[in-house]
Amino acid sequence: MTPRPELEGTLDPRNYWQDRLIVKFSEDRVVRLPDSRRSGTADELVTRSRATHAATQFARSSAGPRLGGRRVEMLFSRSADDLQQERRAILAKRPDADLADLANYYRVFTRGRQDTLELMRSLSDEASVETCYPEFHPRAIVPAQTETKQGSIVAIRTPLFESRQGWLAPAPDGIGMLPASDLLGAQGHKGQTIVQIEAAWTFGHEDIPQLRRDRVLGPTDFGVWNILAWRDHGTAAVGILTSARDERGVRGVVPESSLYVSSVVLGNADAVSRATKISGPGDVFSSSLVHAVALGNQGFHAPFDFPQDAYDAVRIAVAKGIVMTVAAGNTGNDLANPLLYGYRYASSATPSGAWIIGATYMGARKKVAWSNYGDVVRFSSWGAGVTAPAYGQLFSDPSTPETRAYTDVFGGTSAASPQVAGAAAAVQSASWMMKRRWLDVDALASALELHGTSIQGRVGPRPDIAGTLAGLGLVDGLRIGGETKIGATFDLQLDLRASEVYAVLASLDTTSIRLPGFTFPLTVDLGQSFGIELGTMPKSGPYSIRLQVPGRDSLAGTKLFIQTLRVEPKSKNIDLTNPVEVWLRSR
Repeated sequence: MTPRPELEGTLDPRNYWQDRLIVKFSEDRVVRLPDSRRSGTADELVTRSRATHAATQFARSSAGPRLGGRRVEMLFSRSADDLQQERRAILAKRPDADLADLANYYRVFTRGRQDTLELMRSLSDEASVETCYPEFHPRAIVPAQTETKQGSIVAIRTPLFESRQGWLAPAPDGIGMLPASDLLGAQGHKGQTIVQIEAAWTFGHEDIPQLRRDRVLGPTDFGVWNILAWRDHGTAAVGILTSARDERGVRGVVPESSLYVSSVVLGNADAVSRATKISGPGDVFSSSLVHAVALGNQGFHAPFDFPQDAYDAVRIAVAKGIVMTVAAGNTGNDLANPLLYGYRYASSATPSGAWIIGATYMGARKKVAWSNYGDVVRFSSWGAGVTAPAYGQLFSDPSTPETRAYTDVFGGTSAASPQVAGAAAAVQSASWMMKRRWLDVDALASALELHGTSIQGRVGPRPDIAGTLAGLGLVDGLRIGGETKIGATFDLQLDLRASEVYAVLASLDTTSIRLPGFTFPLTVDLGQSFGIELGTMPKSGPYSIRLQVPGRDSLAGTKLFIQTLRVEPKSKNIDLTNPVEVWLRSR
């Protein structure tokens, strides 16, 4: 574990609470309040050695007199037992993981600025204290977005804005979502959890049916965060991930996945921990907020995992197999700058495991000037001209100004972070649906880097979903060409060897049956399947079968799952192609 560098001792009131200190006790001991209480006074704390299990009153330790009888409370809202069970479960699978005991974090309430500074200095050389630092004030947690102006364009029916979503386009301009959308699982699946960690959201938006109060992890009263600016920001970021695939508004990258949201109303780290509790391998978190730090008379952005408590919470999530993307910030500086960030983002430091996301100007292949950058910035995507729900600059209805609102100028690393999270989720979901396997977080990052679009400026590549899925061997023999609309035709594209016998099968639901020696599991549900075509390949390479969709309006939104059985006549080898998904649009 790499402790967070000490903060400057000025306790800038623009950034920090003046009467609060976060204290993390060292890992060689367990520090708890009696009777599983969440709050009390420092002299009530009990400390137990992990090595000898000997317990003593904290007041008798060397740190006891320094903390005195100040009021303390657990920093994380989950119980100490719950946090410990999660930690033990992860370590049982990954014994080499270096994970913090989150229950050793406490919020200490002081008598004010001077008392906070004196206590911070006093604890700096205390062996039982791993780190201590002032707590960021809500005013210093800000959206990592560029300016978005409000507007009002009224229409009777919400238009379809997908043509404006250039960031979904094929690489190198976009993240390659559209050319991958026919691959099974590439738009998510209900068994995958997506958590957006933010301040507040607009519930009931017409284009995000999953964004409901019953999908909030933790408090639903967002307090000081419940203002329009934060609700718009959170809604836009969520929309990039999971806006519905329908005939209005925009589409998200993984609308089929299960969405949850977790507010930072109790702190960034606590929001991550609450999300981690319900999540596991293959799941994805995203955040688009940053911390404001001051140097002289200038303000700068620090990523989500800058405070030590957030860093430790993210490490536990990543060790559990969860991807988390965070915004790099929009102040145009190198994250390795020690004057701003100490050594948190130095190349020699141990990273939290979060993917820090930079930004480009739309589909450009170089960093936009205001994006933070550095060797720790893992990926990048569009930071300008992003069409998303909320704000109302593009379209809004005055009678329901928040639930029917869209913008086409959402931006900043706020917009880039959920795009990359969506790409990660798409690849994980497709891998699970087609191969019943999740990728390790590092293996997934390596694949996205290898097959992504190179971007100049030390902000990492832009992911390419389609290219990555092909590179992982998840495209083999079958694709869908073009849109599939009611009453129109579409092309089923076979890429098999000459003389191979094929049988194209389809069903309205999926299954997953592993067959010995087959490249892909059987995903077409044979109990309700039907044949589309039986034939012999006339030549090697792409071969198109044109299919007619019936002109019945009732078919709108229907999903059809297709897979091809292939037989090589000479060797009698039997195999299956990759599965694809057809979604029928209205006329």
